[in-house]
Amino acid sequence: MALARMLPVVGKVNGLVYKVPYVGELVVRASSRAIGTLAFNLPVLGGEPSPHIGHVKNQWLKFMGLVGMKPQVVAEADGEFEIVVDECPYGFSKPEDKDVCDACMDLDRMYIHLLKGRFEILVRIPYGSHRCRFKIRFP
Repeated sequence: MALARMLPVVGKVNGLVYKVPYVGELVVRASSRAIGTLAFNLPVLGGEPSPHIGHVKNQWLKFMGLVGMKPQVVAEADGEFEIVVDECPYGFSKPEDKDVCDACMDLDRMYIHLLKGRFEILVRIPYGSHRCRFKIRFP
């Protein structure tokens, strides 16, 4: 899928922008939130505010699939679920990628927020894990 091939390029560009003194982090975070909002509102990628956790899960997994990711649901409980992804779509893997990784995750935070869920990062590849793991809660 074209989007999946673009994400490593976006990661490299964001990595460079992030290093710009004073404004780099702000630009990456703002653009990530804007892309999350845009994606939510696009008919093909878009979501809709969710009435329950099952809807949040379905909408989020659909979105991730459309951008070429293959998440796995590894835990479910009342009002929450956890997913893992085995590789970073942006190509972040080194400890020096930690900060730009967090800034790029504002896209995910925004999309889940618009679904009316709450997004928590549990572990990430740049922090030494072999995969990323996230918890999504409702409301």
